[in-house]
Amino acid sequence: MLFTLIAAFVLSSGYVLTTDFVFNNLLEPHQQQRVSVLLGKEVKVKDADYNVRQSKIAIGSGGLWGKGFLKGTLTKYNFVPEQSTDFIFCTIGEEYGFFRKHAFAAAFPHLAFADTACCTTTAIKIFDDLCIWCCFNHLLSPVD
Repeated sequence: MLFTLIAAFVLSSGYVLTTDFVFNNLLEPHQQQRVSVLLGKEVKVKDADYNVRQSKIAIGSGGLWGKGFLKGTLTKYNFVPEQSTDFIFCTIGEEYGFFRKHAFAAAFPHLAFADTACCTTTAIKIFDDLCIWCCFNHLLSPVD
């Protein structure tokens, strides 16, 4: 137990001490701006938070039930530049709306746990995944 505590202290101290070096010397200036925007710091460049603002607008434009699959105007016309990687949640929010976006966010940890659980057998895991994806298909079906 004592060894675990000492190891955790040494690792966390090393992480804290190297964070400043990595931020100032290894990250490119545009990456530093992204981290600063994420942490809520003021940045010198005027449009450094463009992606964040556009993602908030996209989530708000989805309303309660969304615009439907592939019908989001802000994501369709690339107002959100990195929508398939960095800002995937705003795409879900605009196309599927407030309620289904929250249903997805609430069920995501279960999906991640179901895929990584080692205690279930393969047949049970496949059935569990199939049931989960069928429920999501029903929840996330297009609104017409």
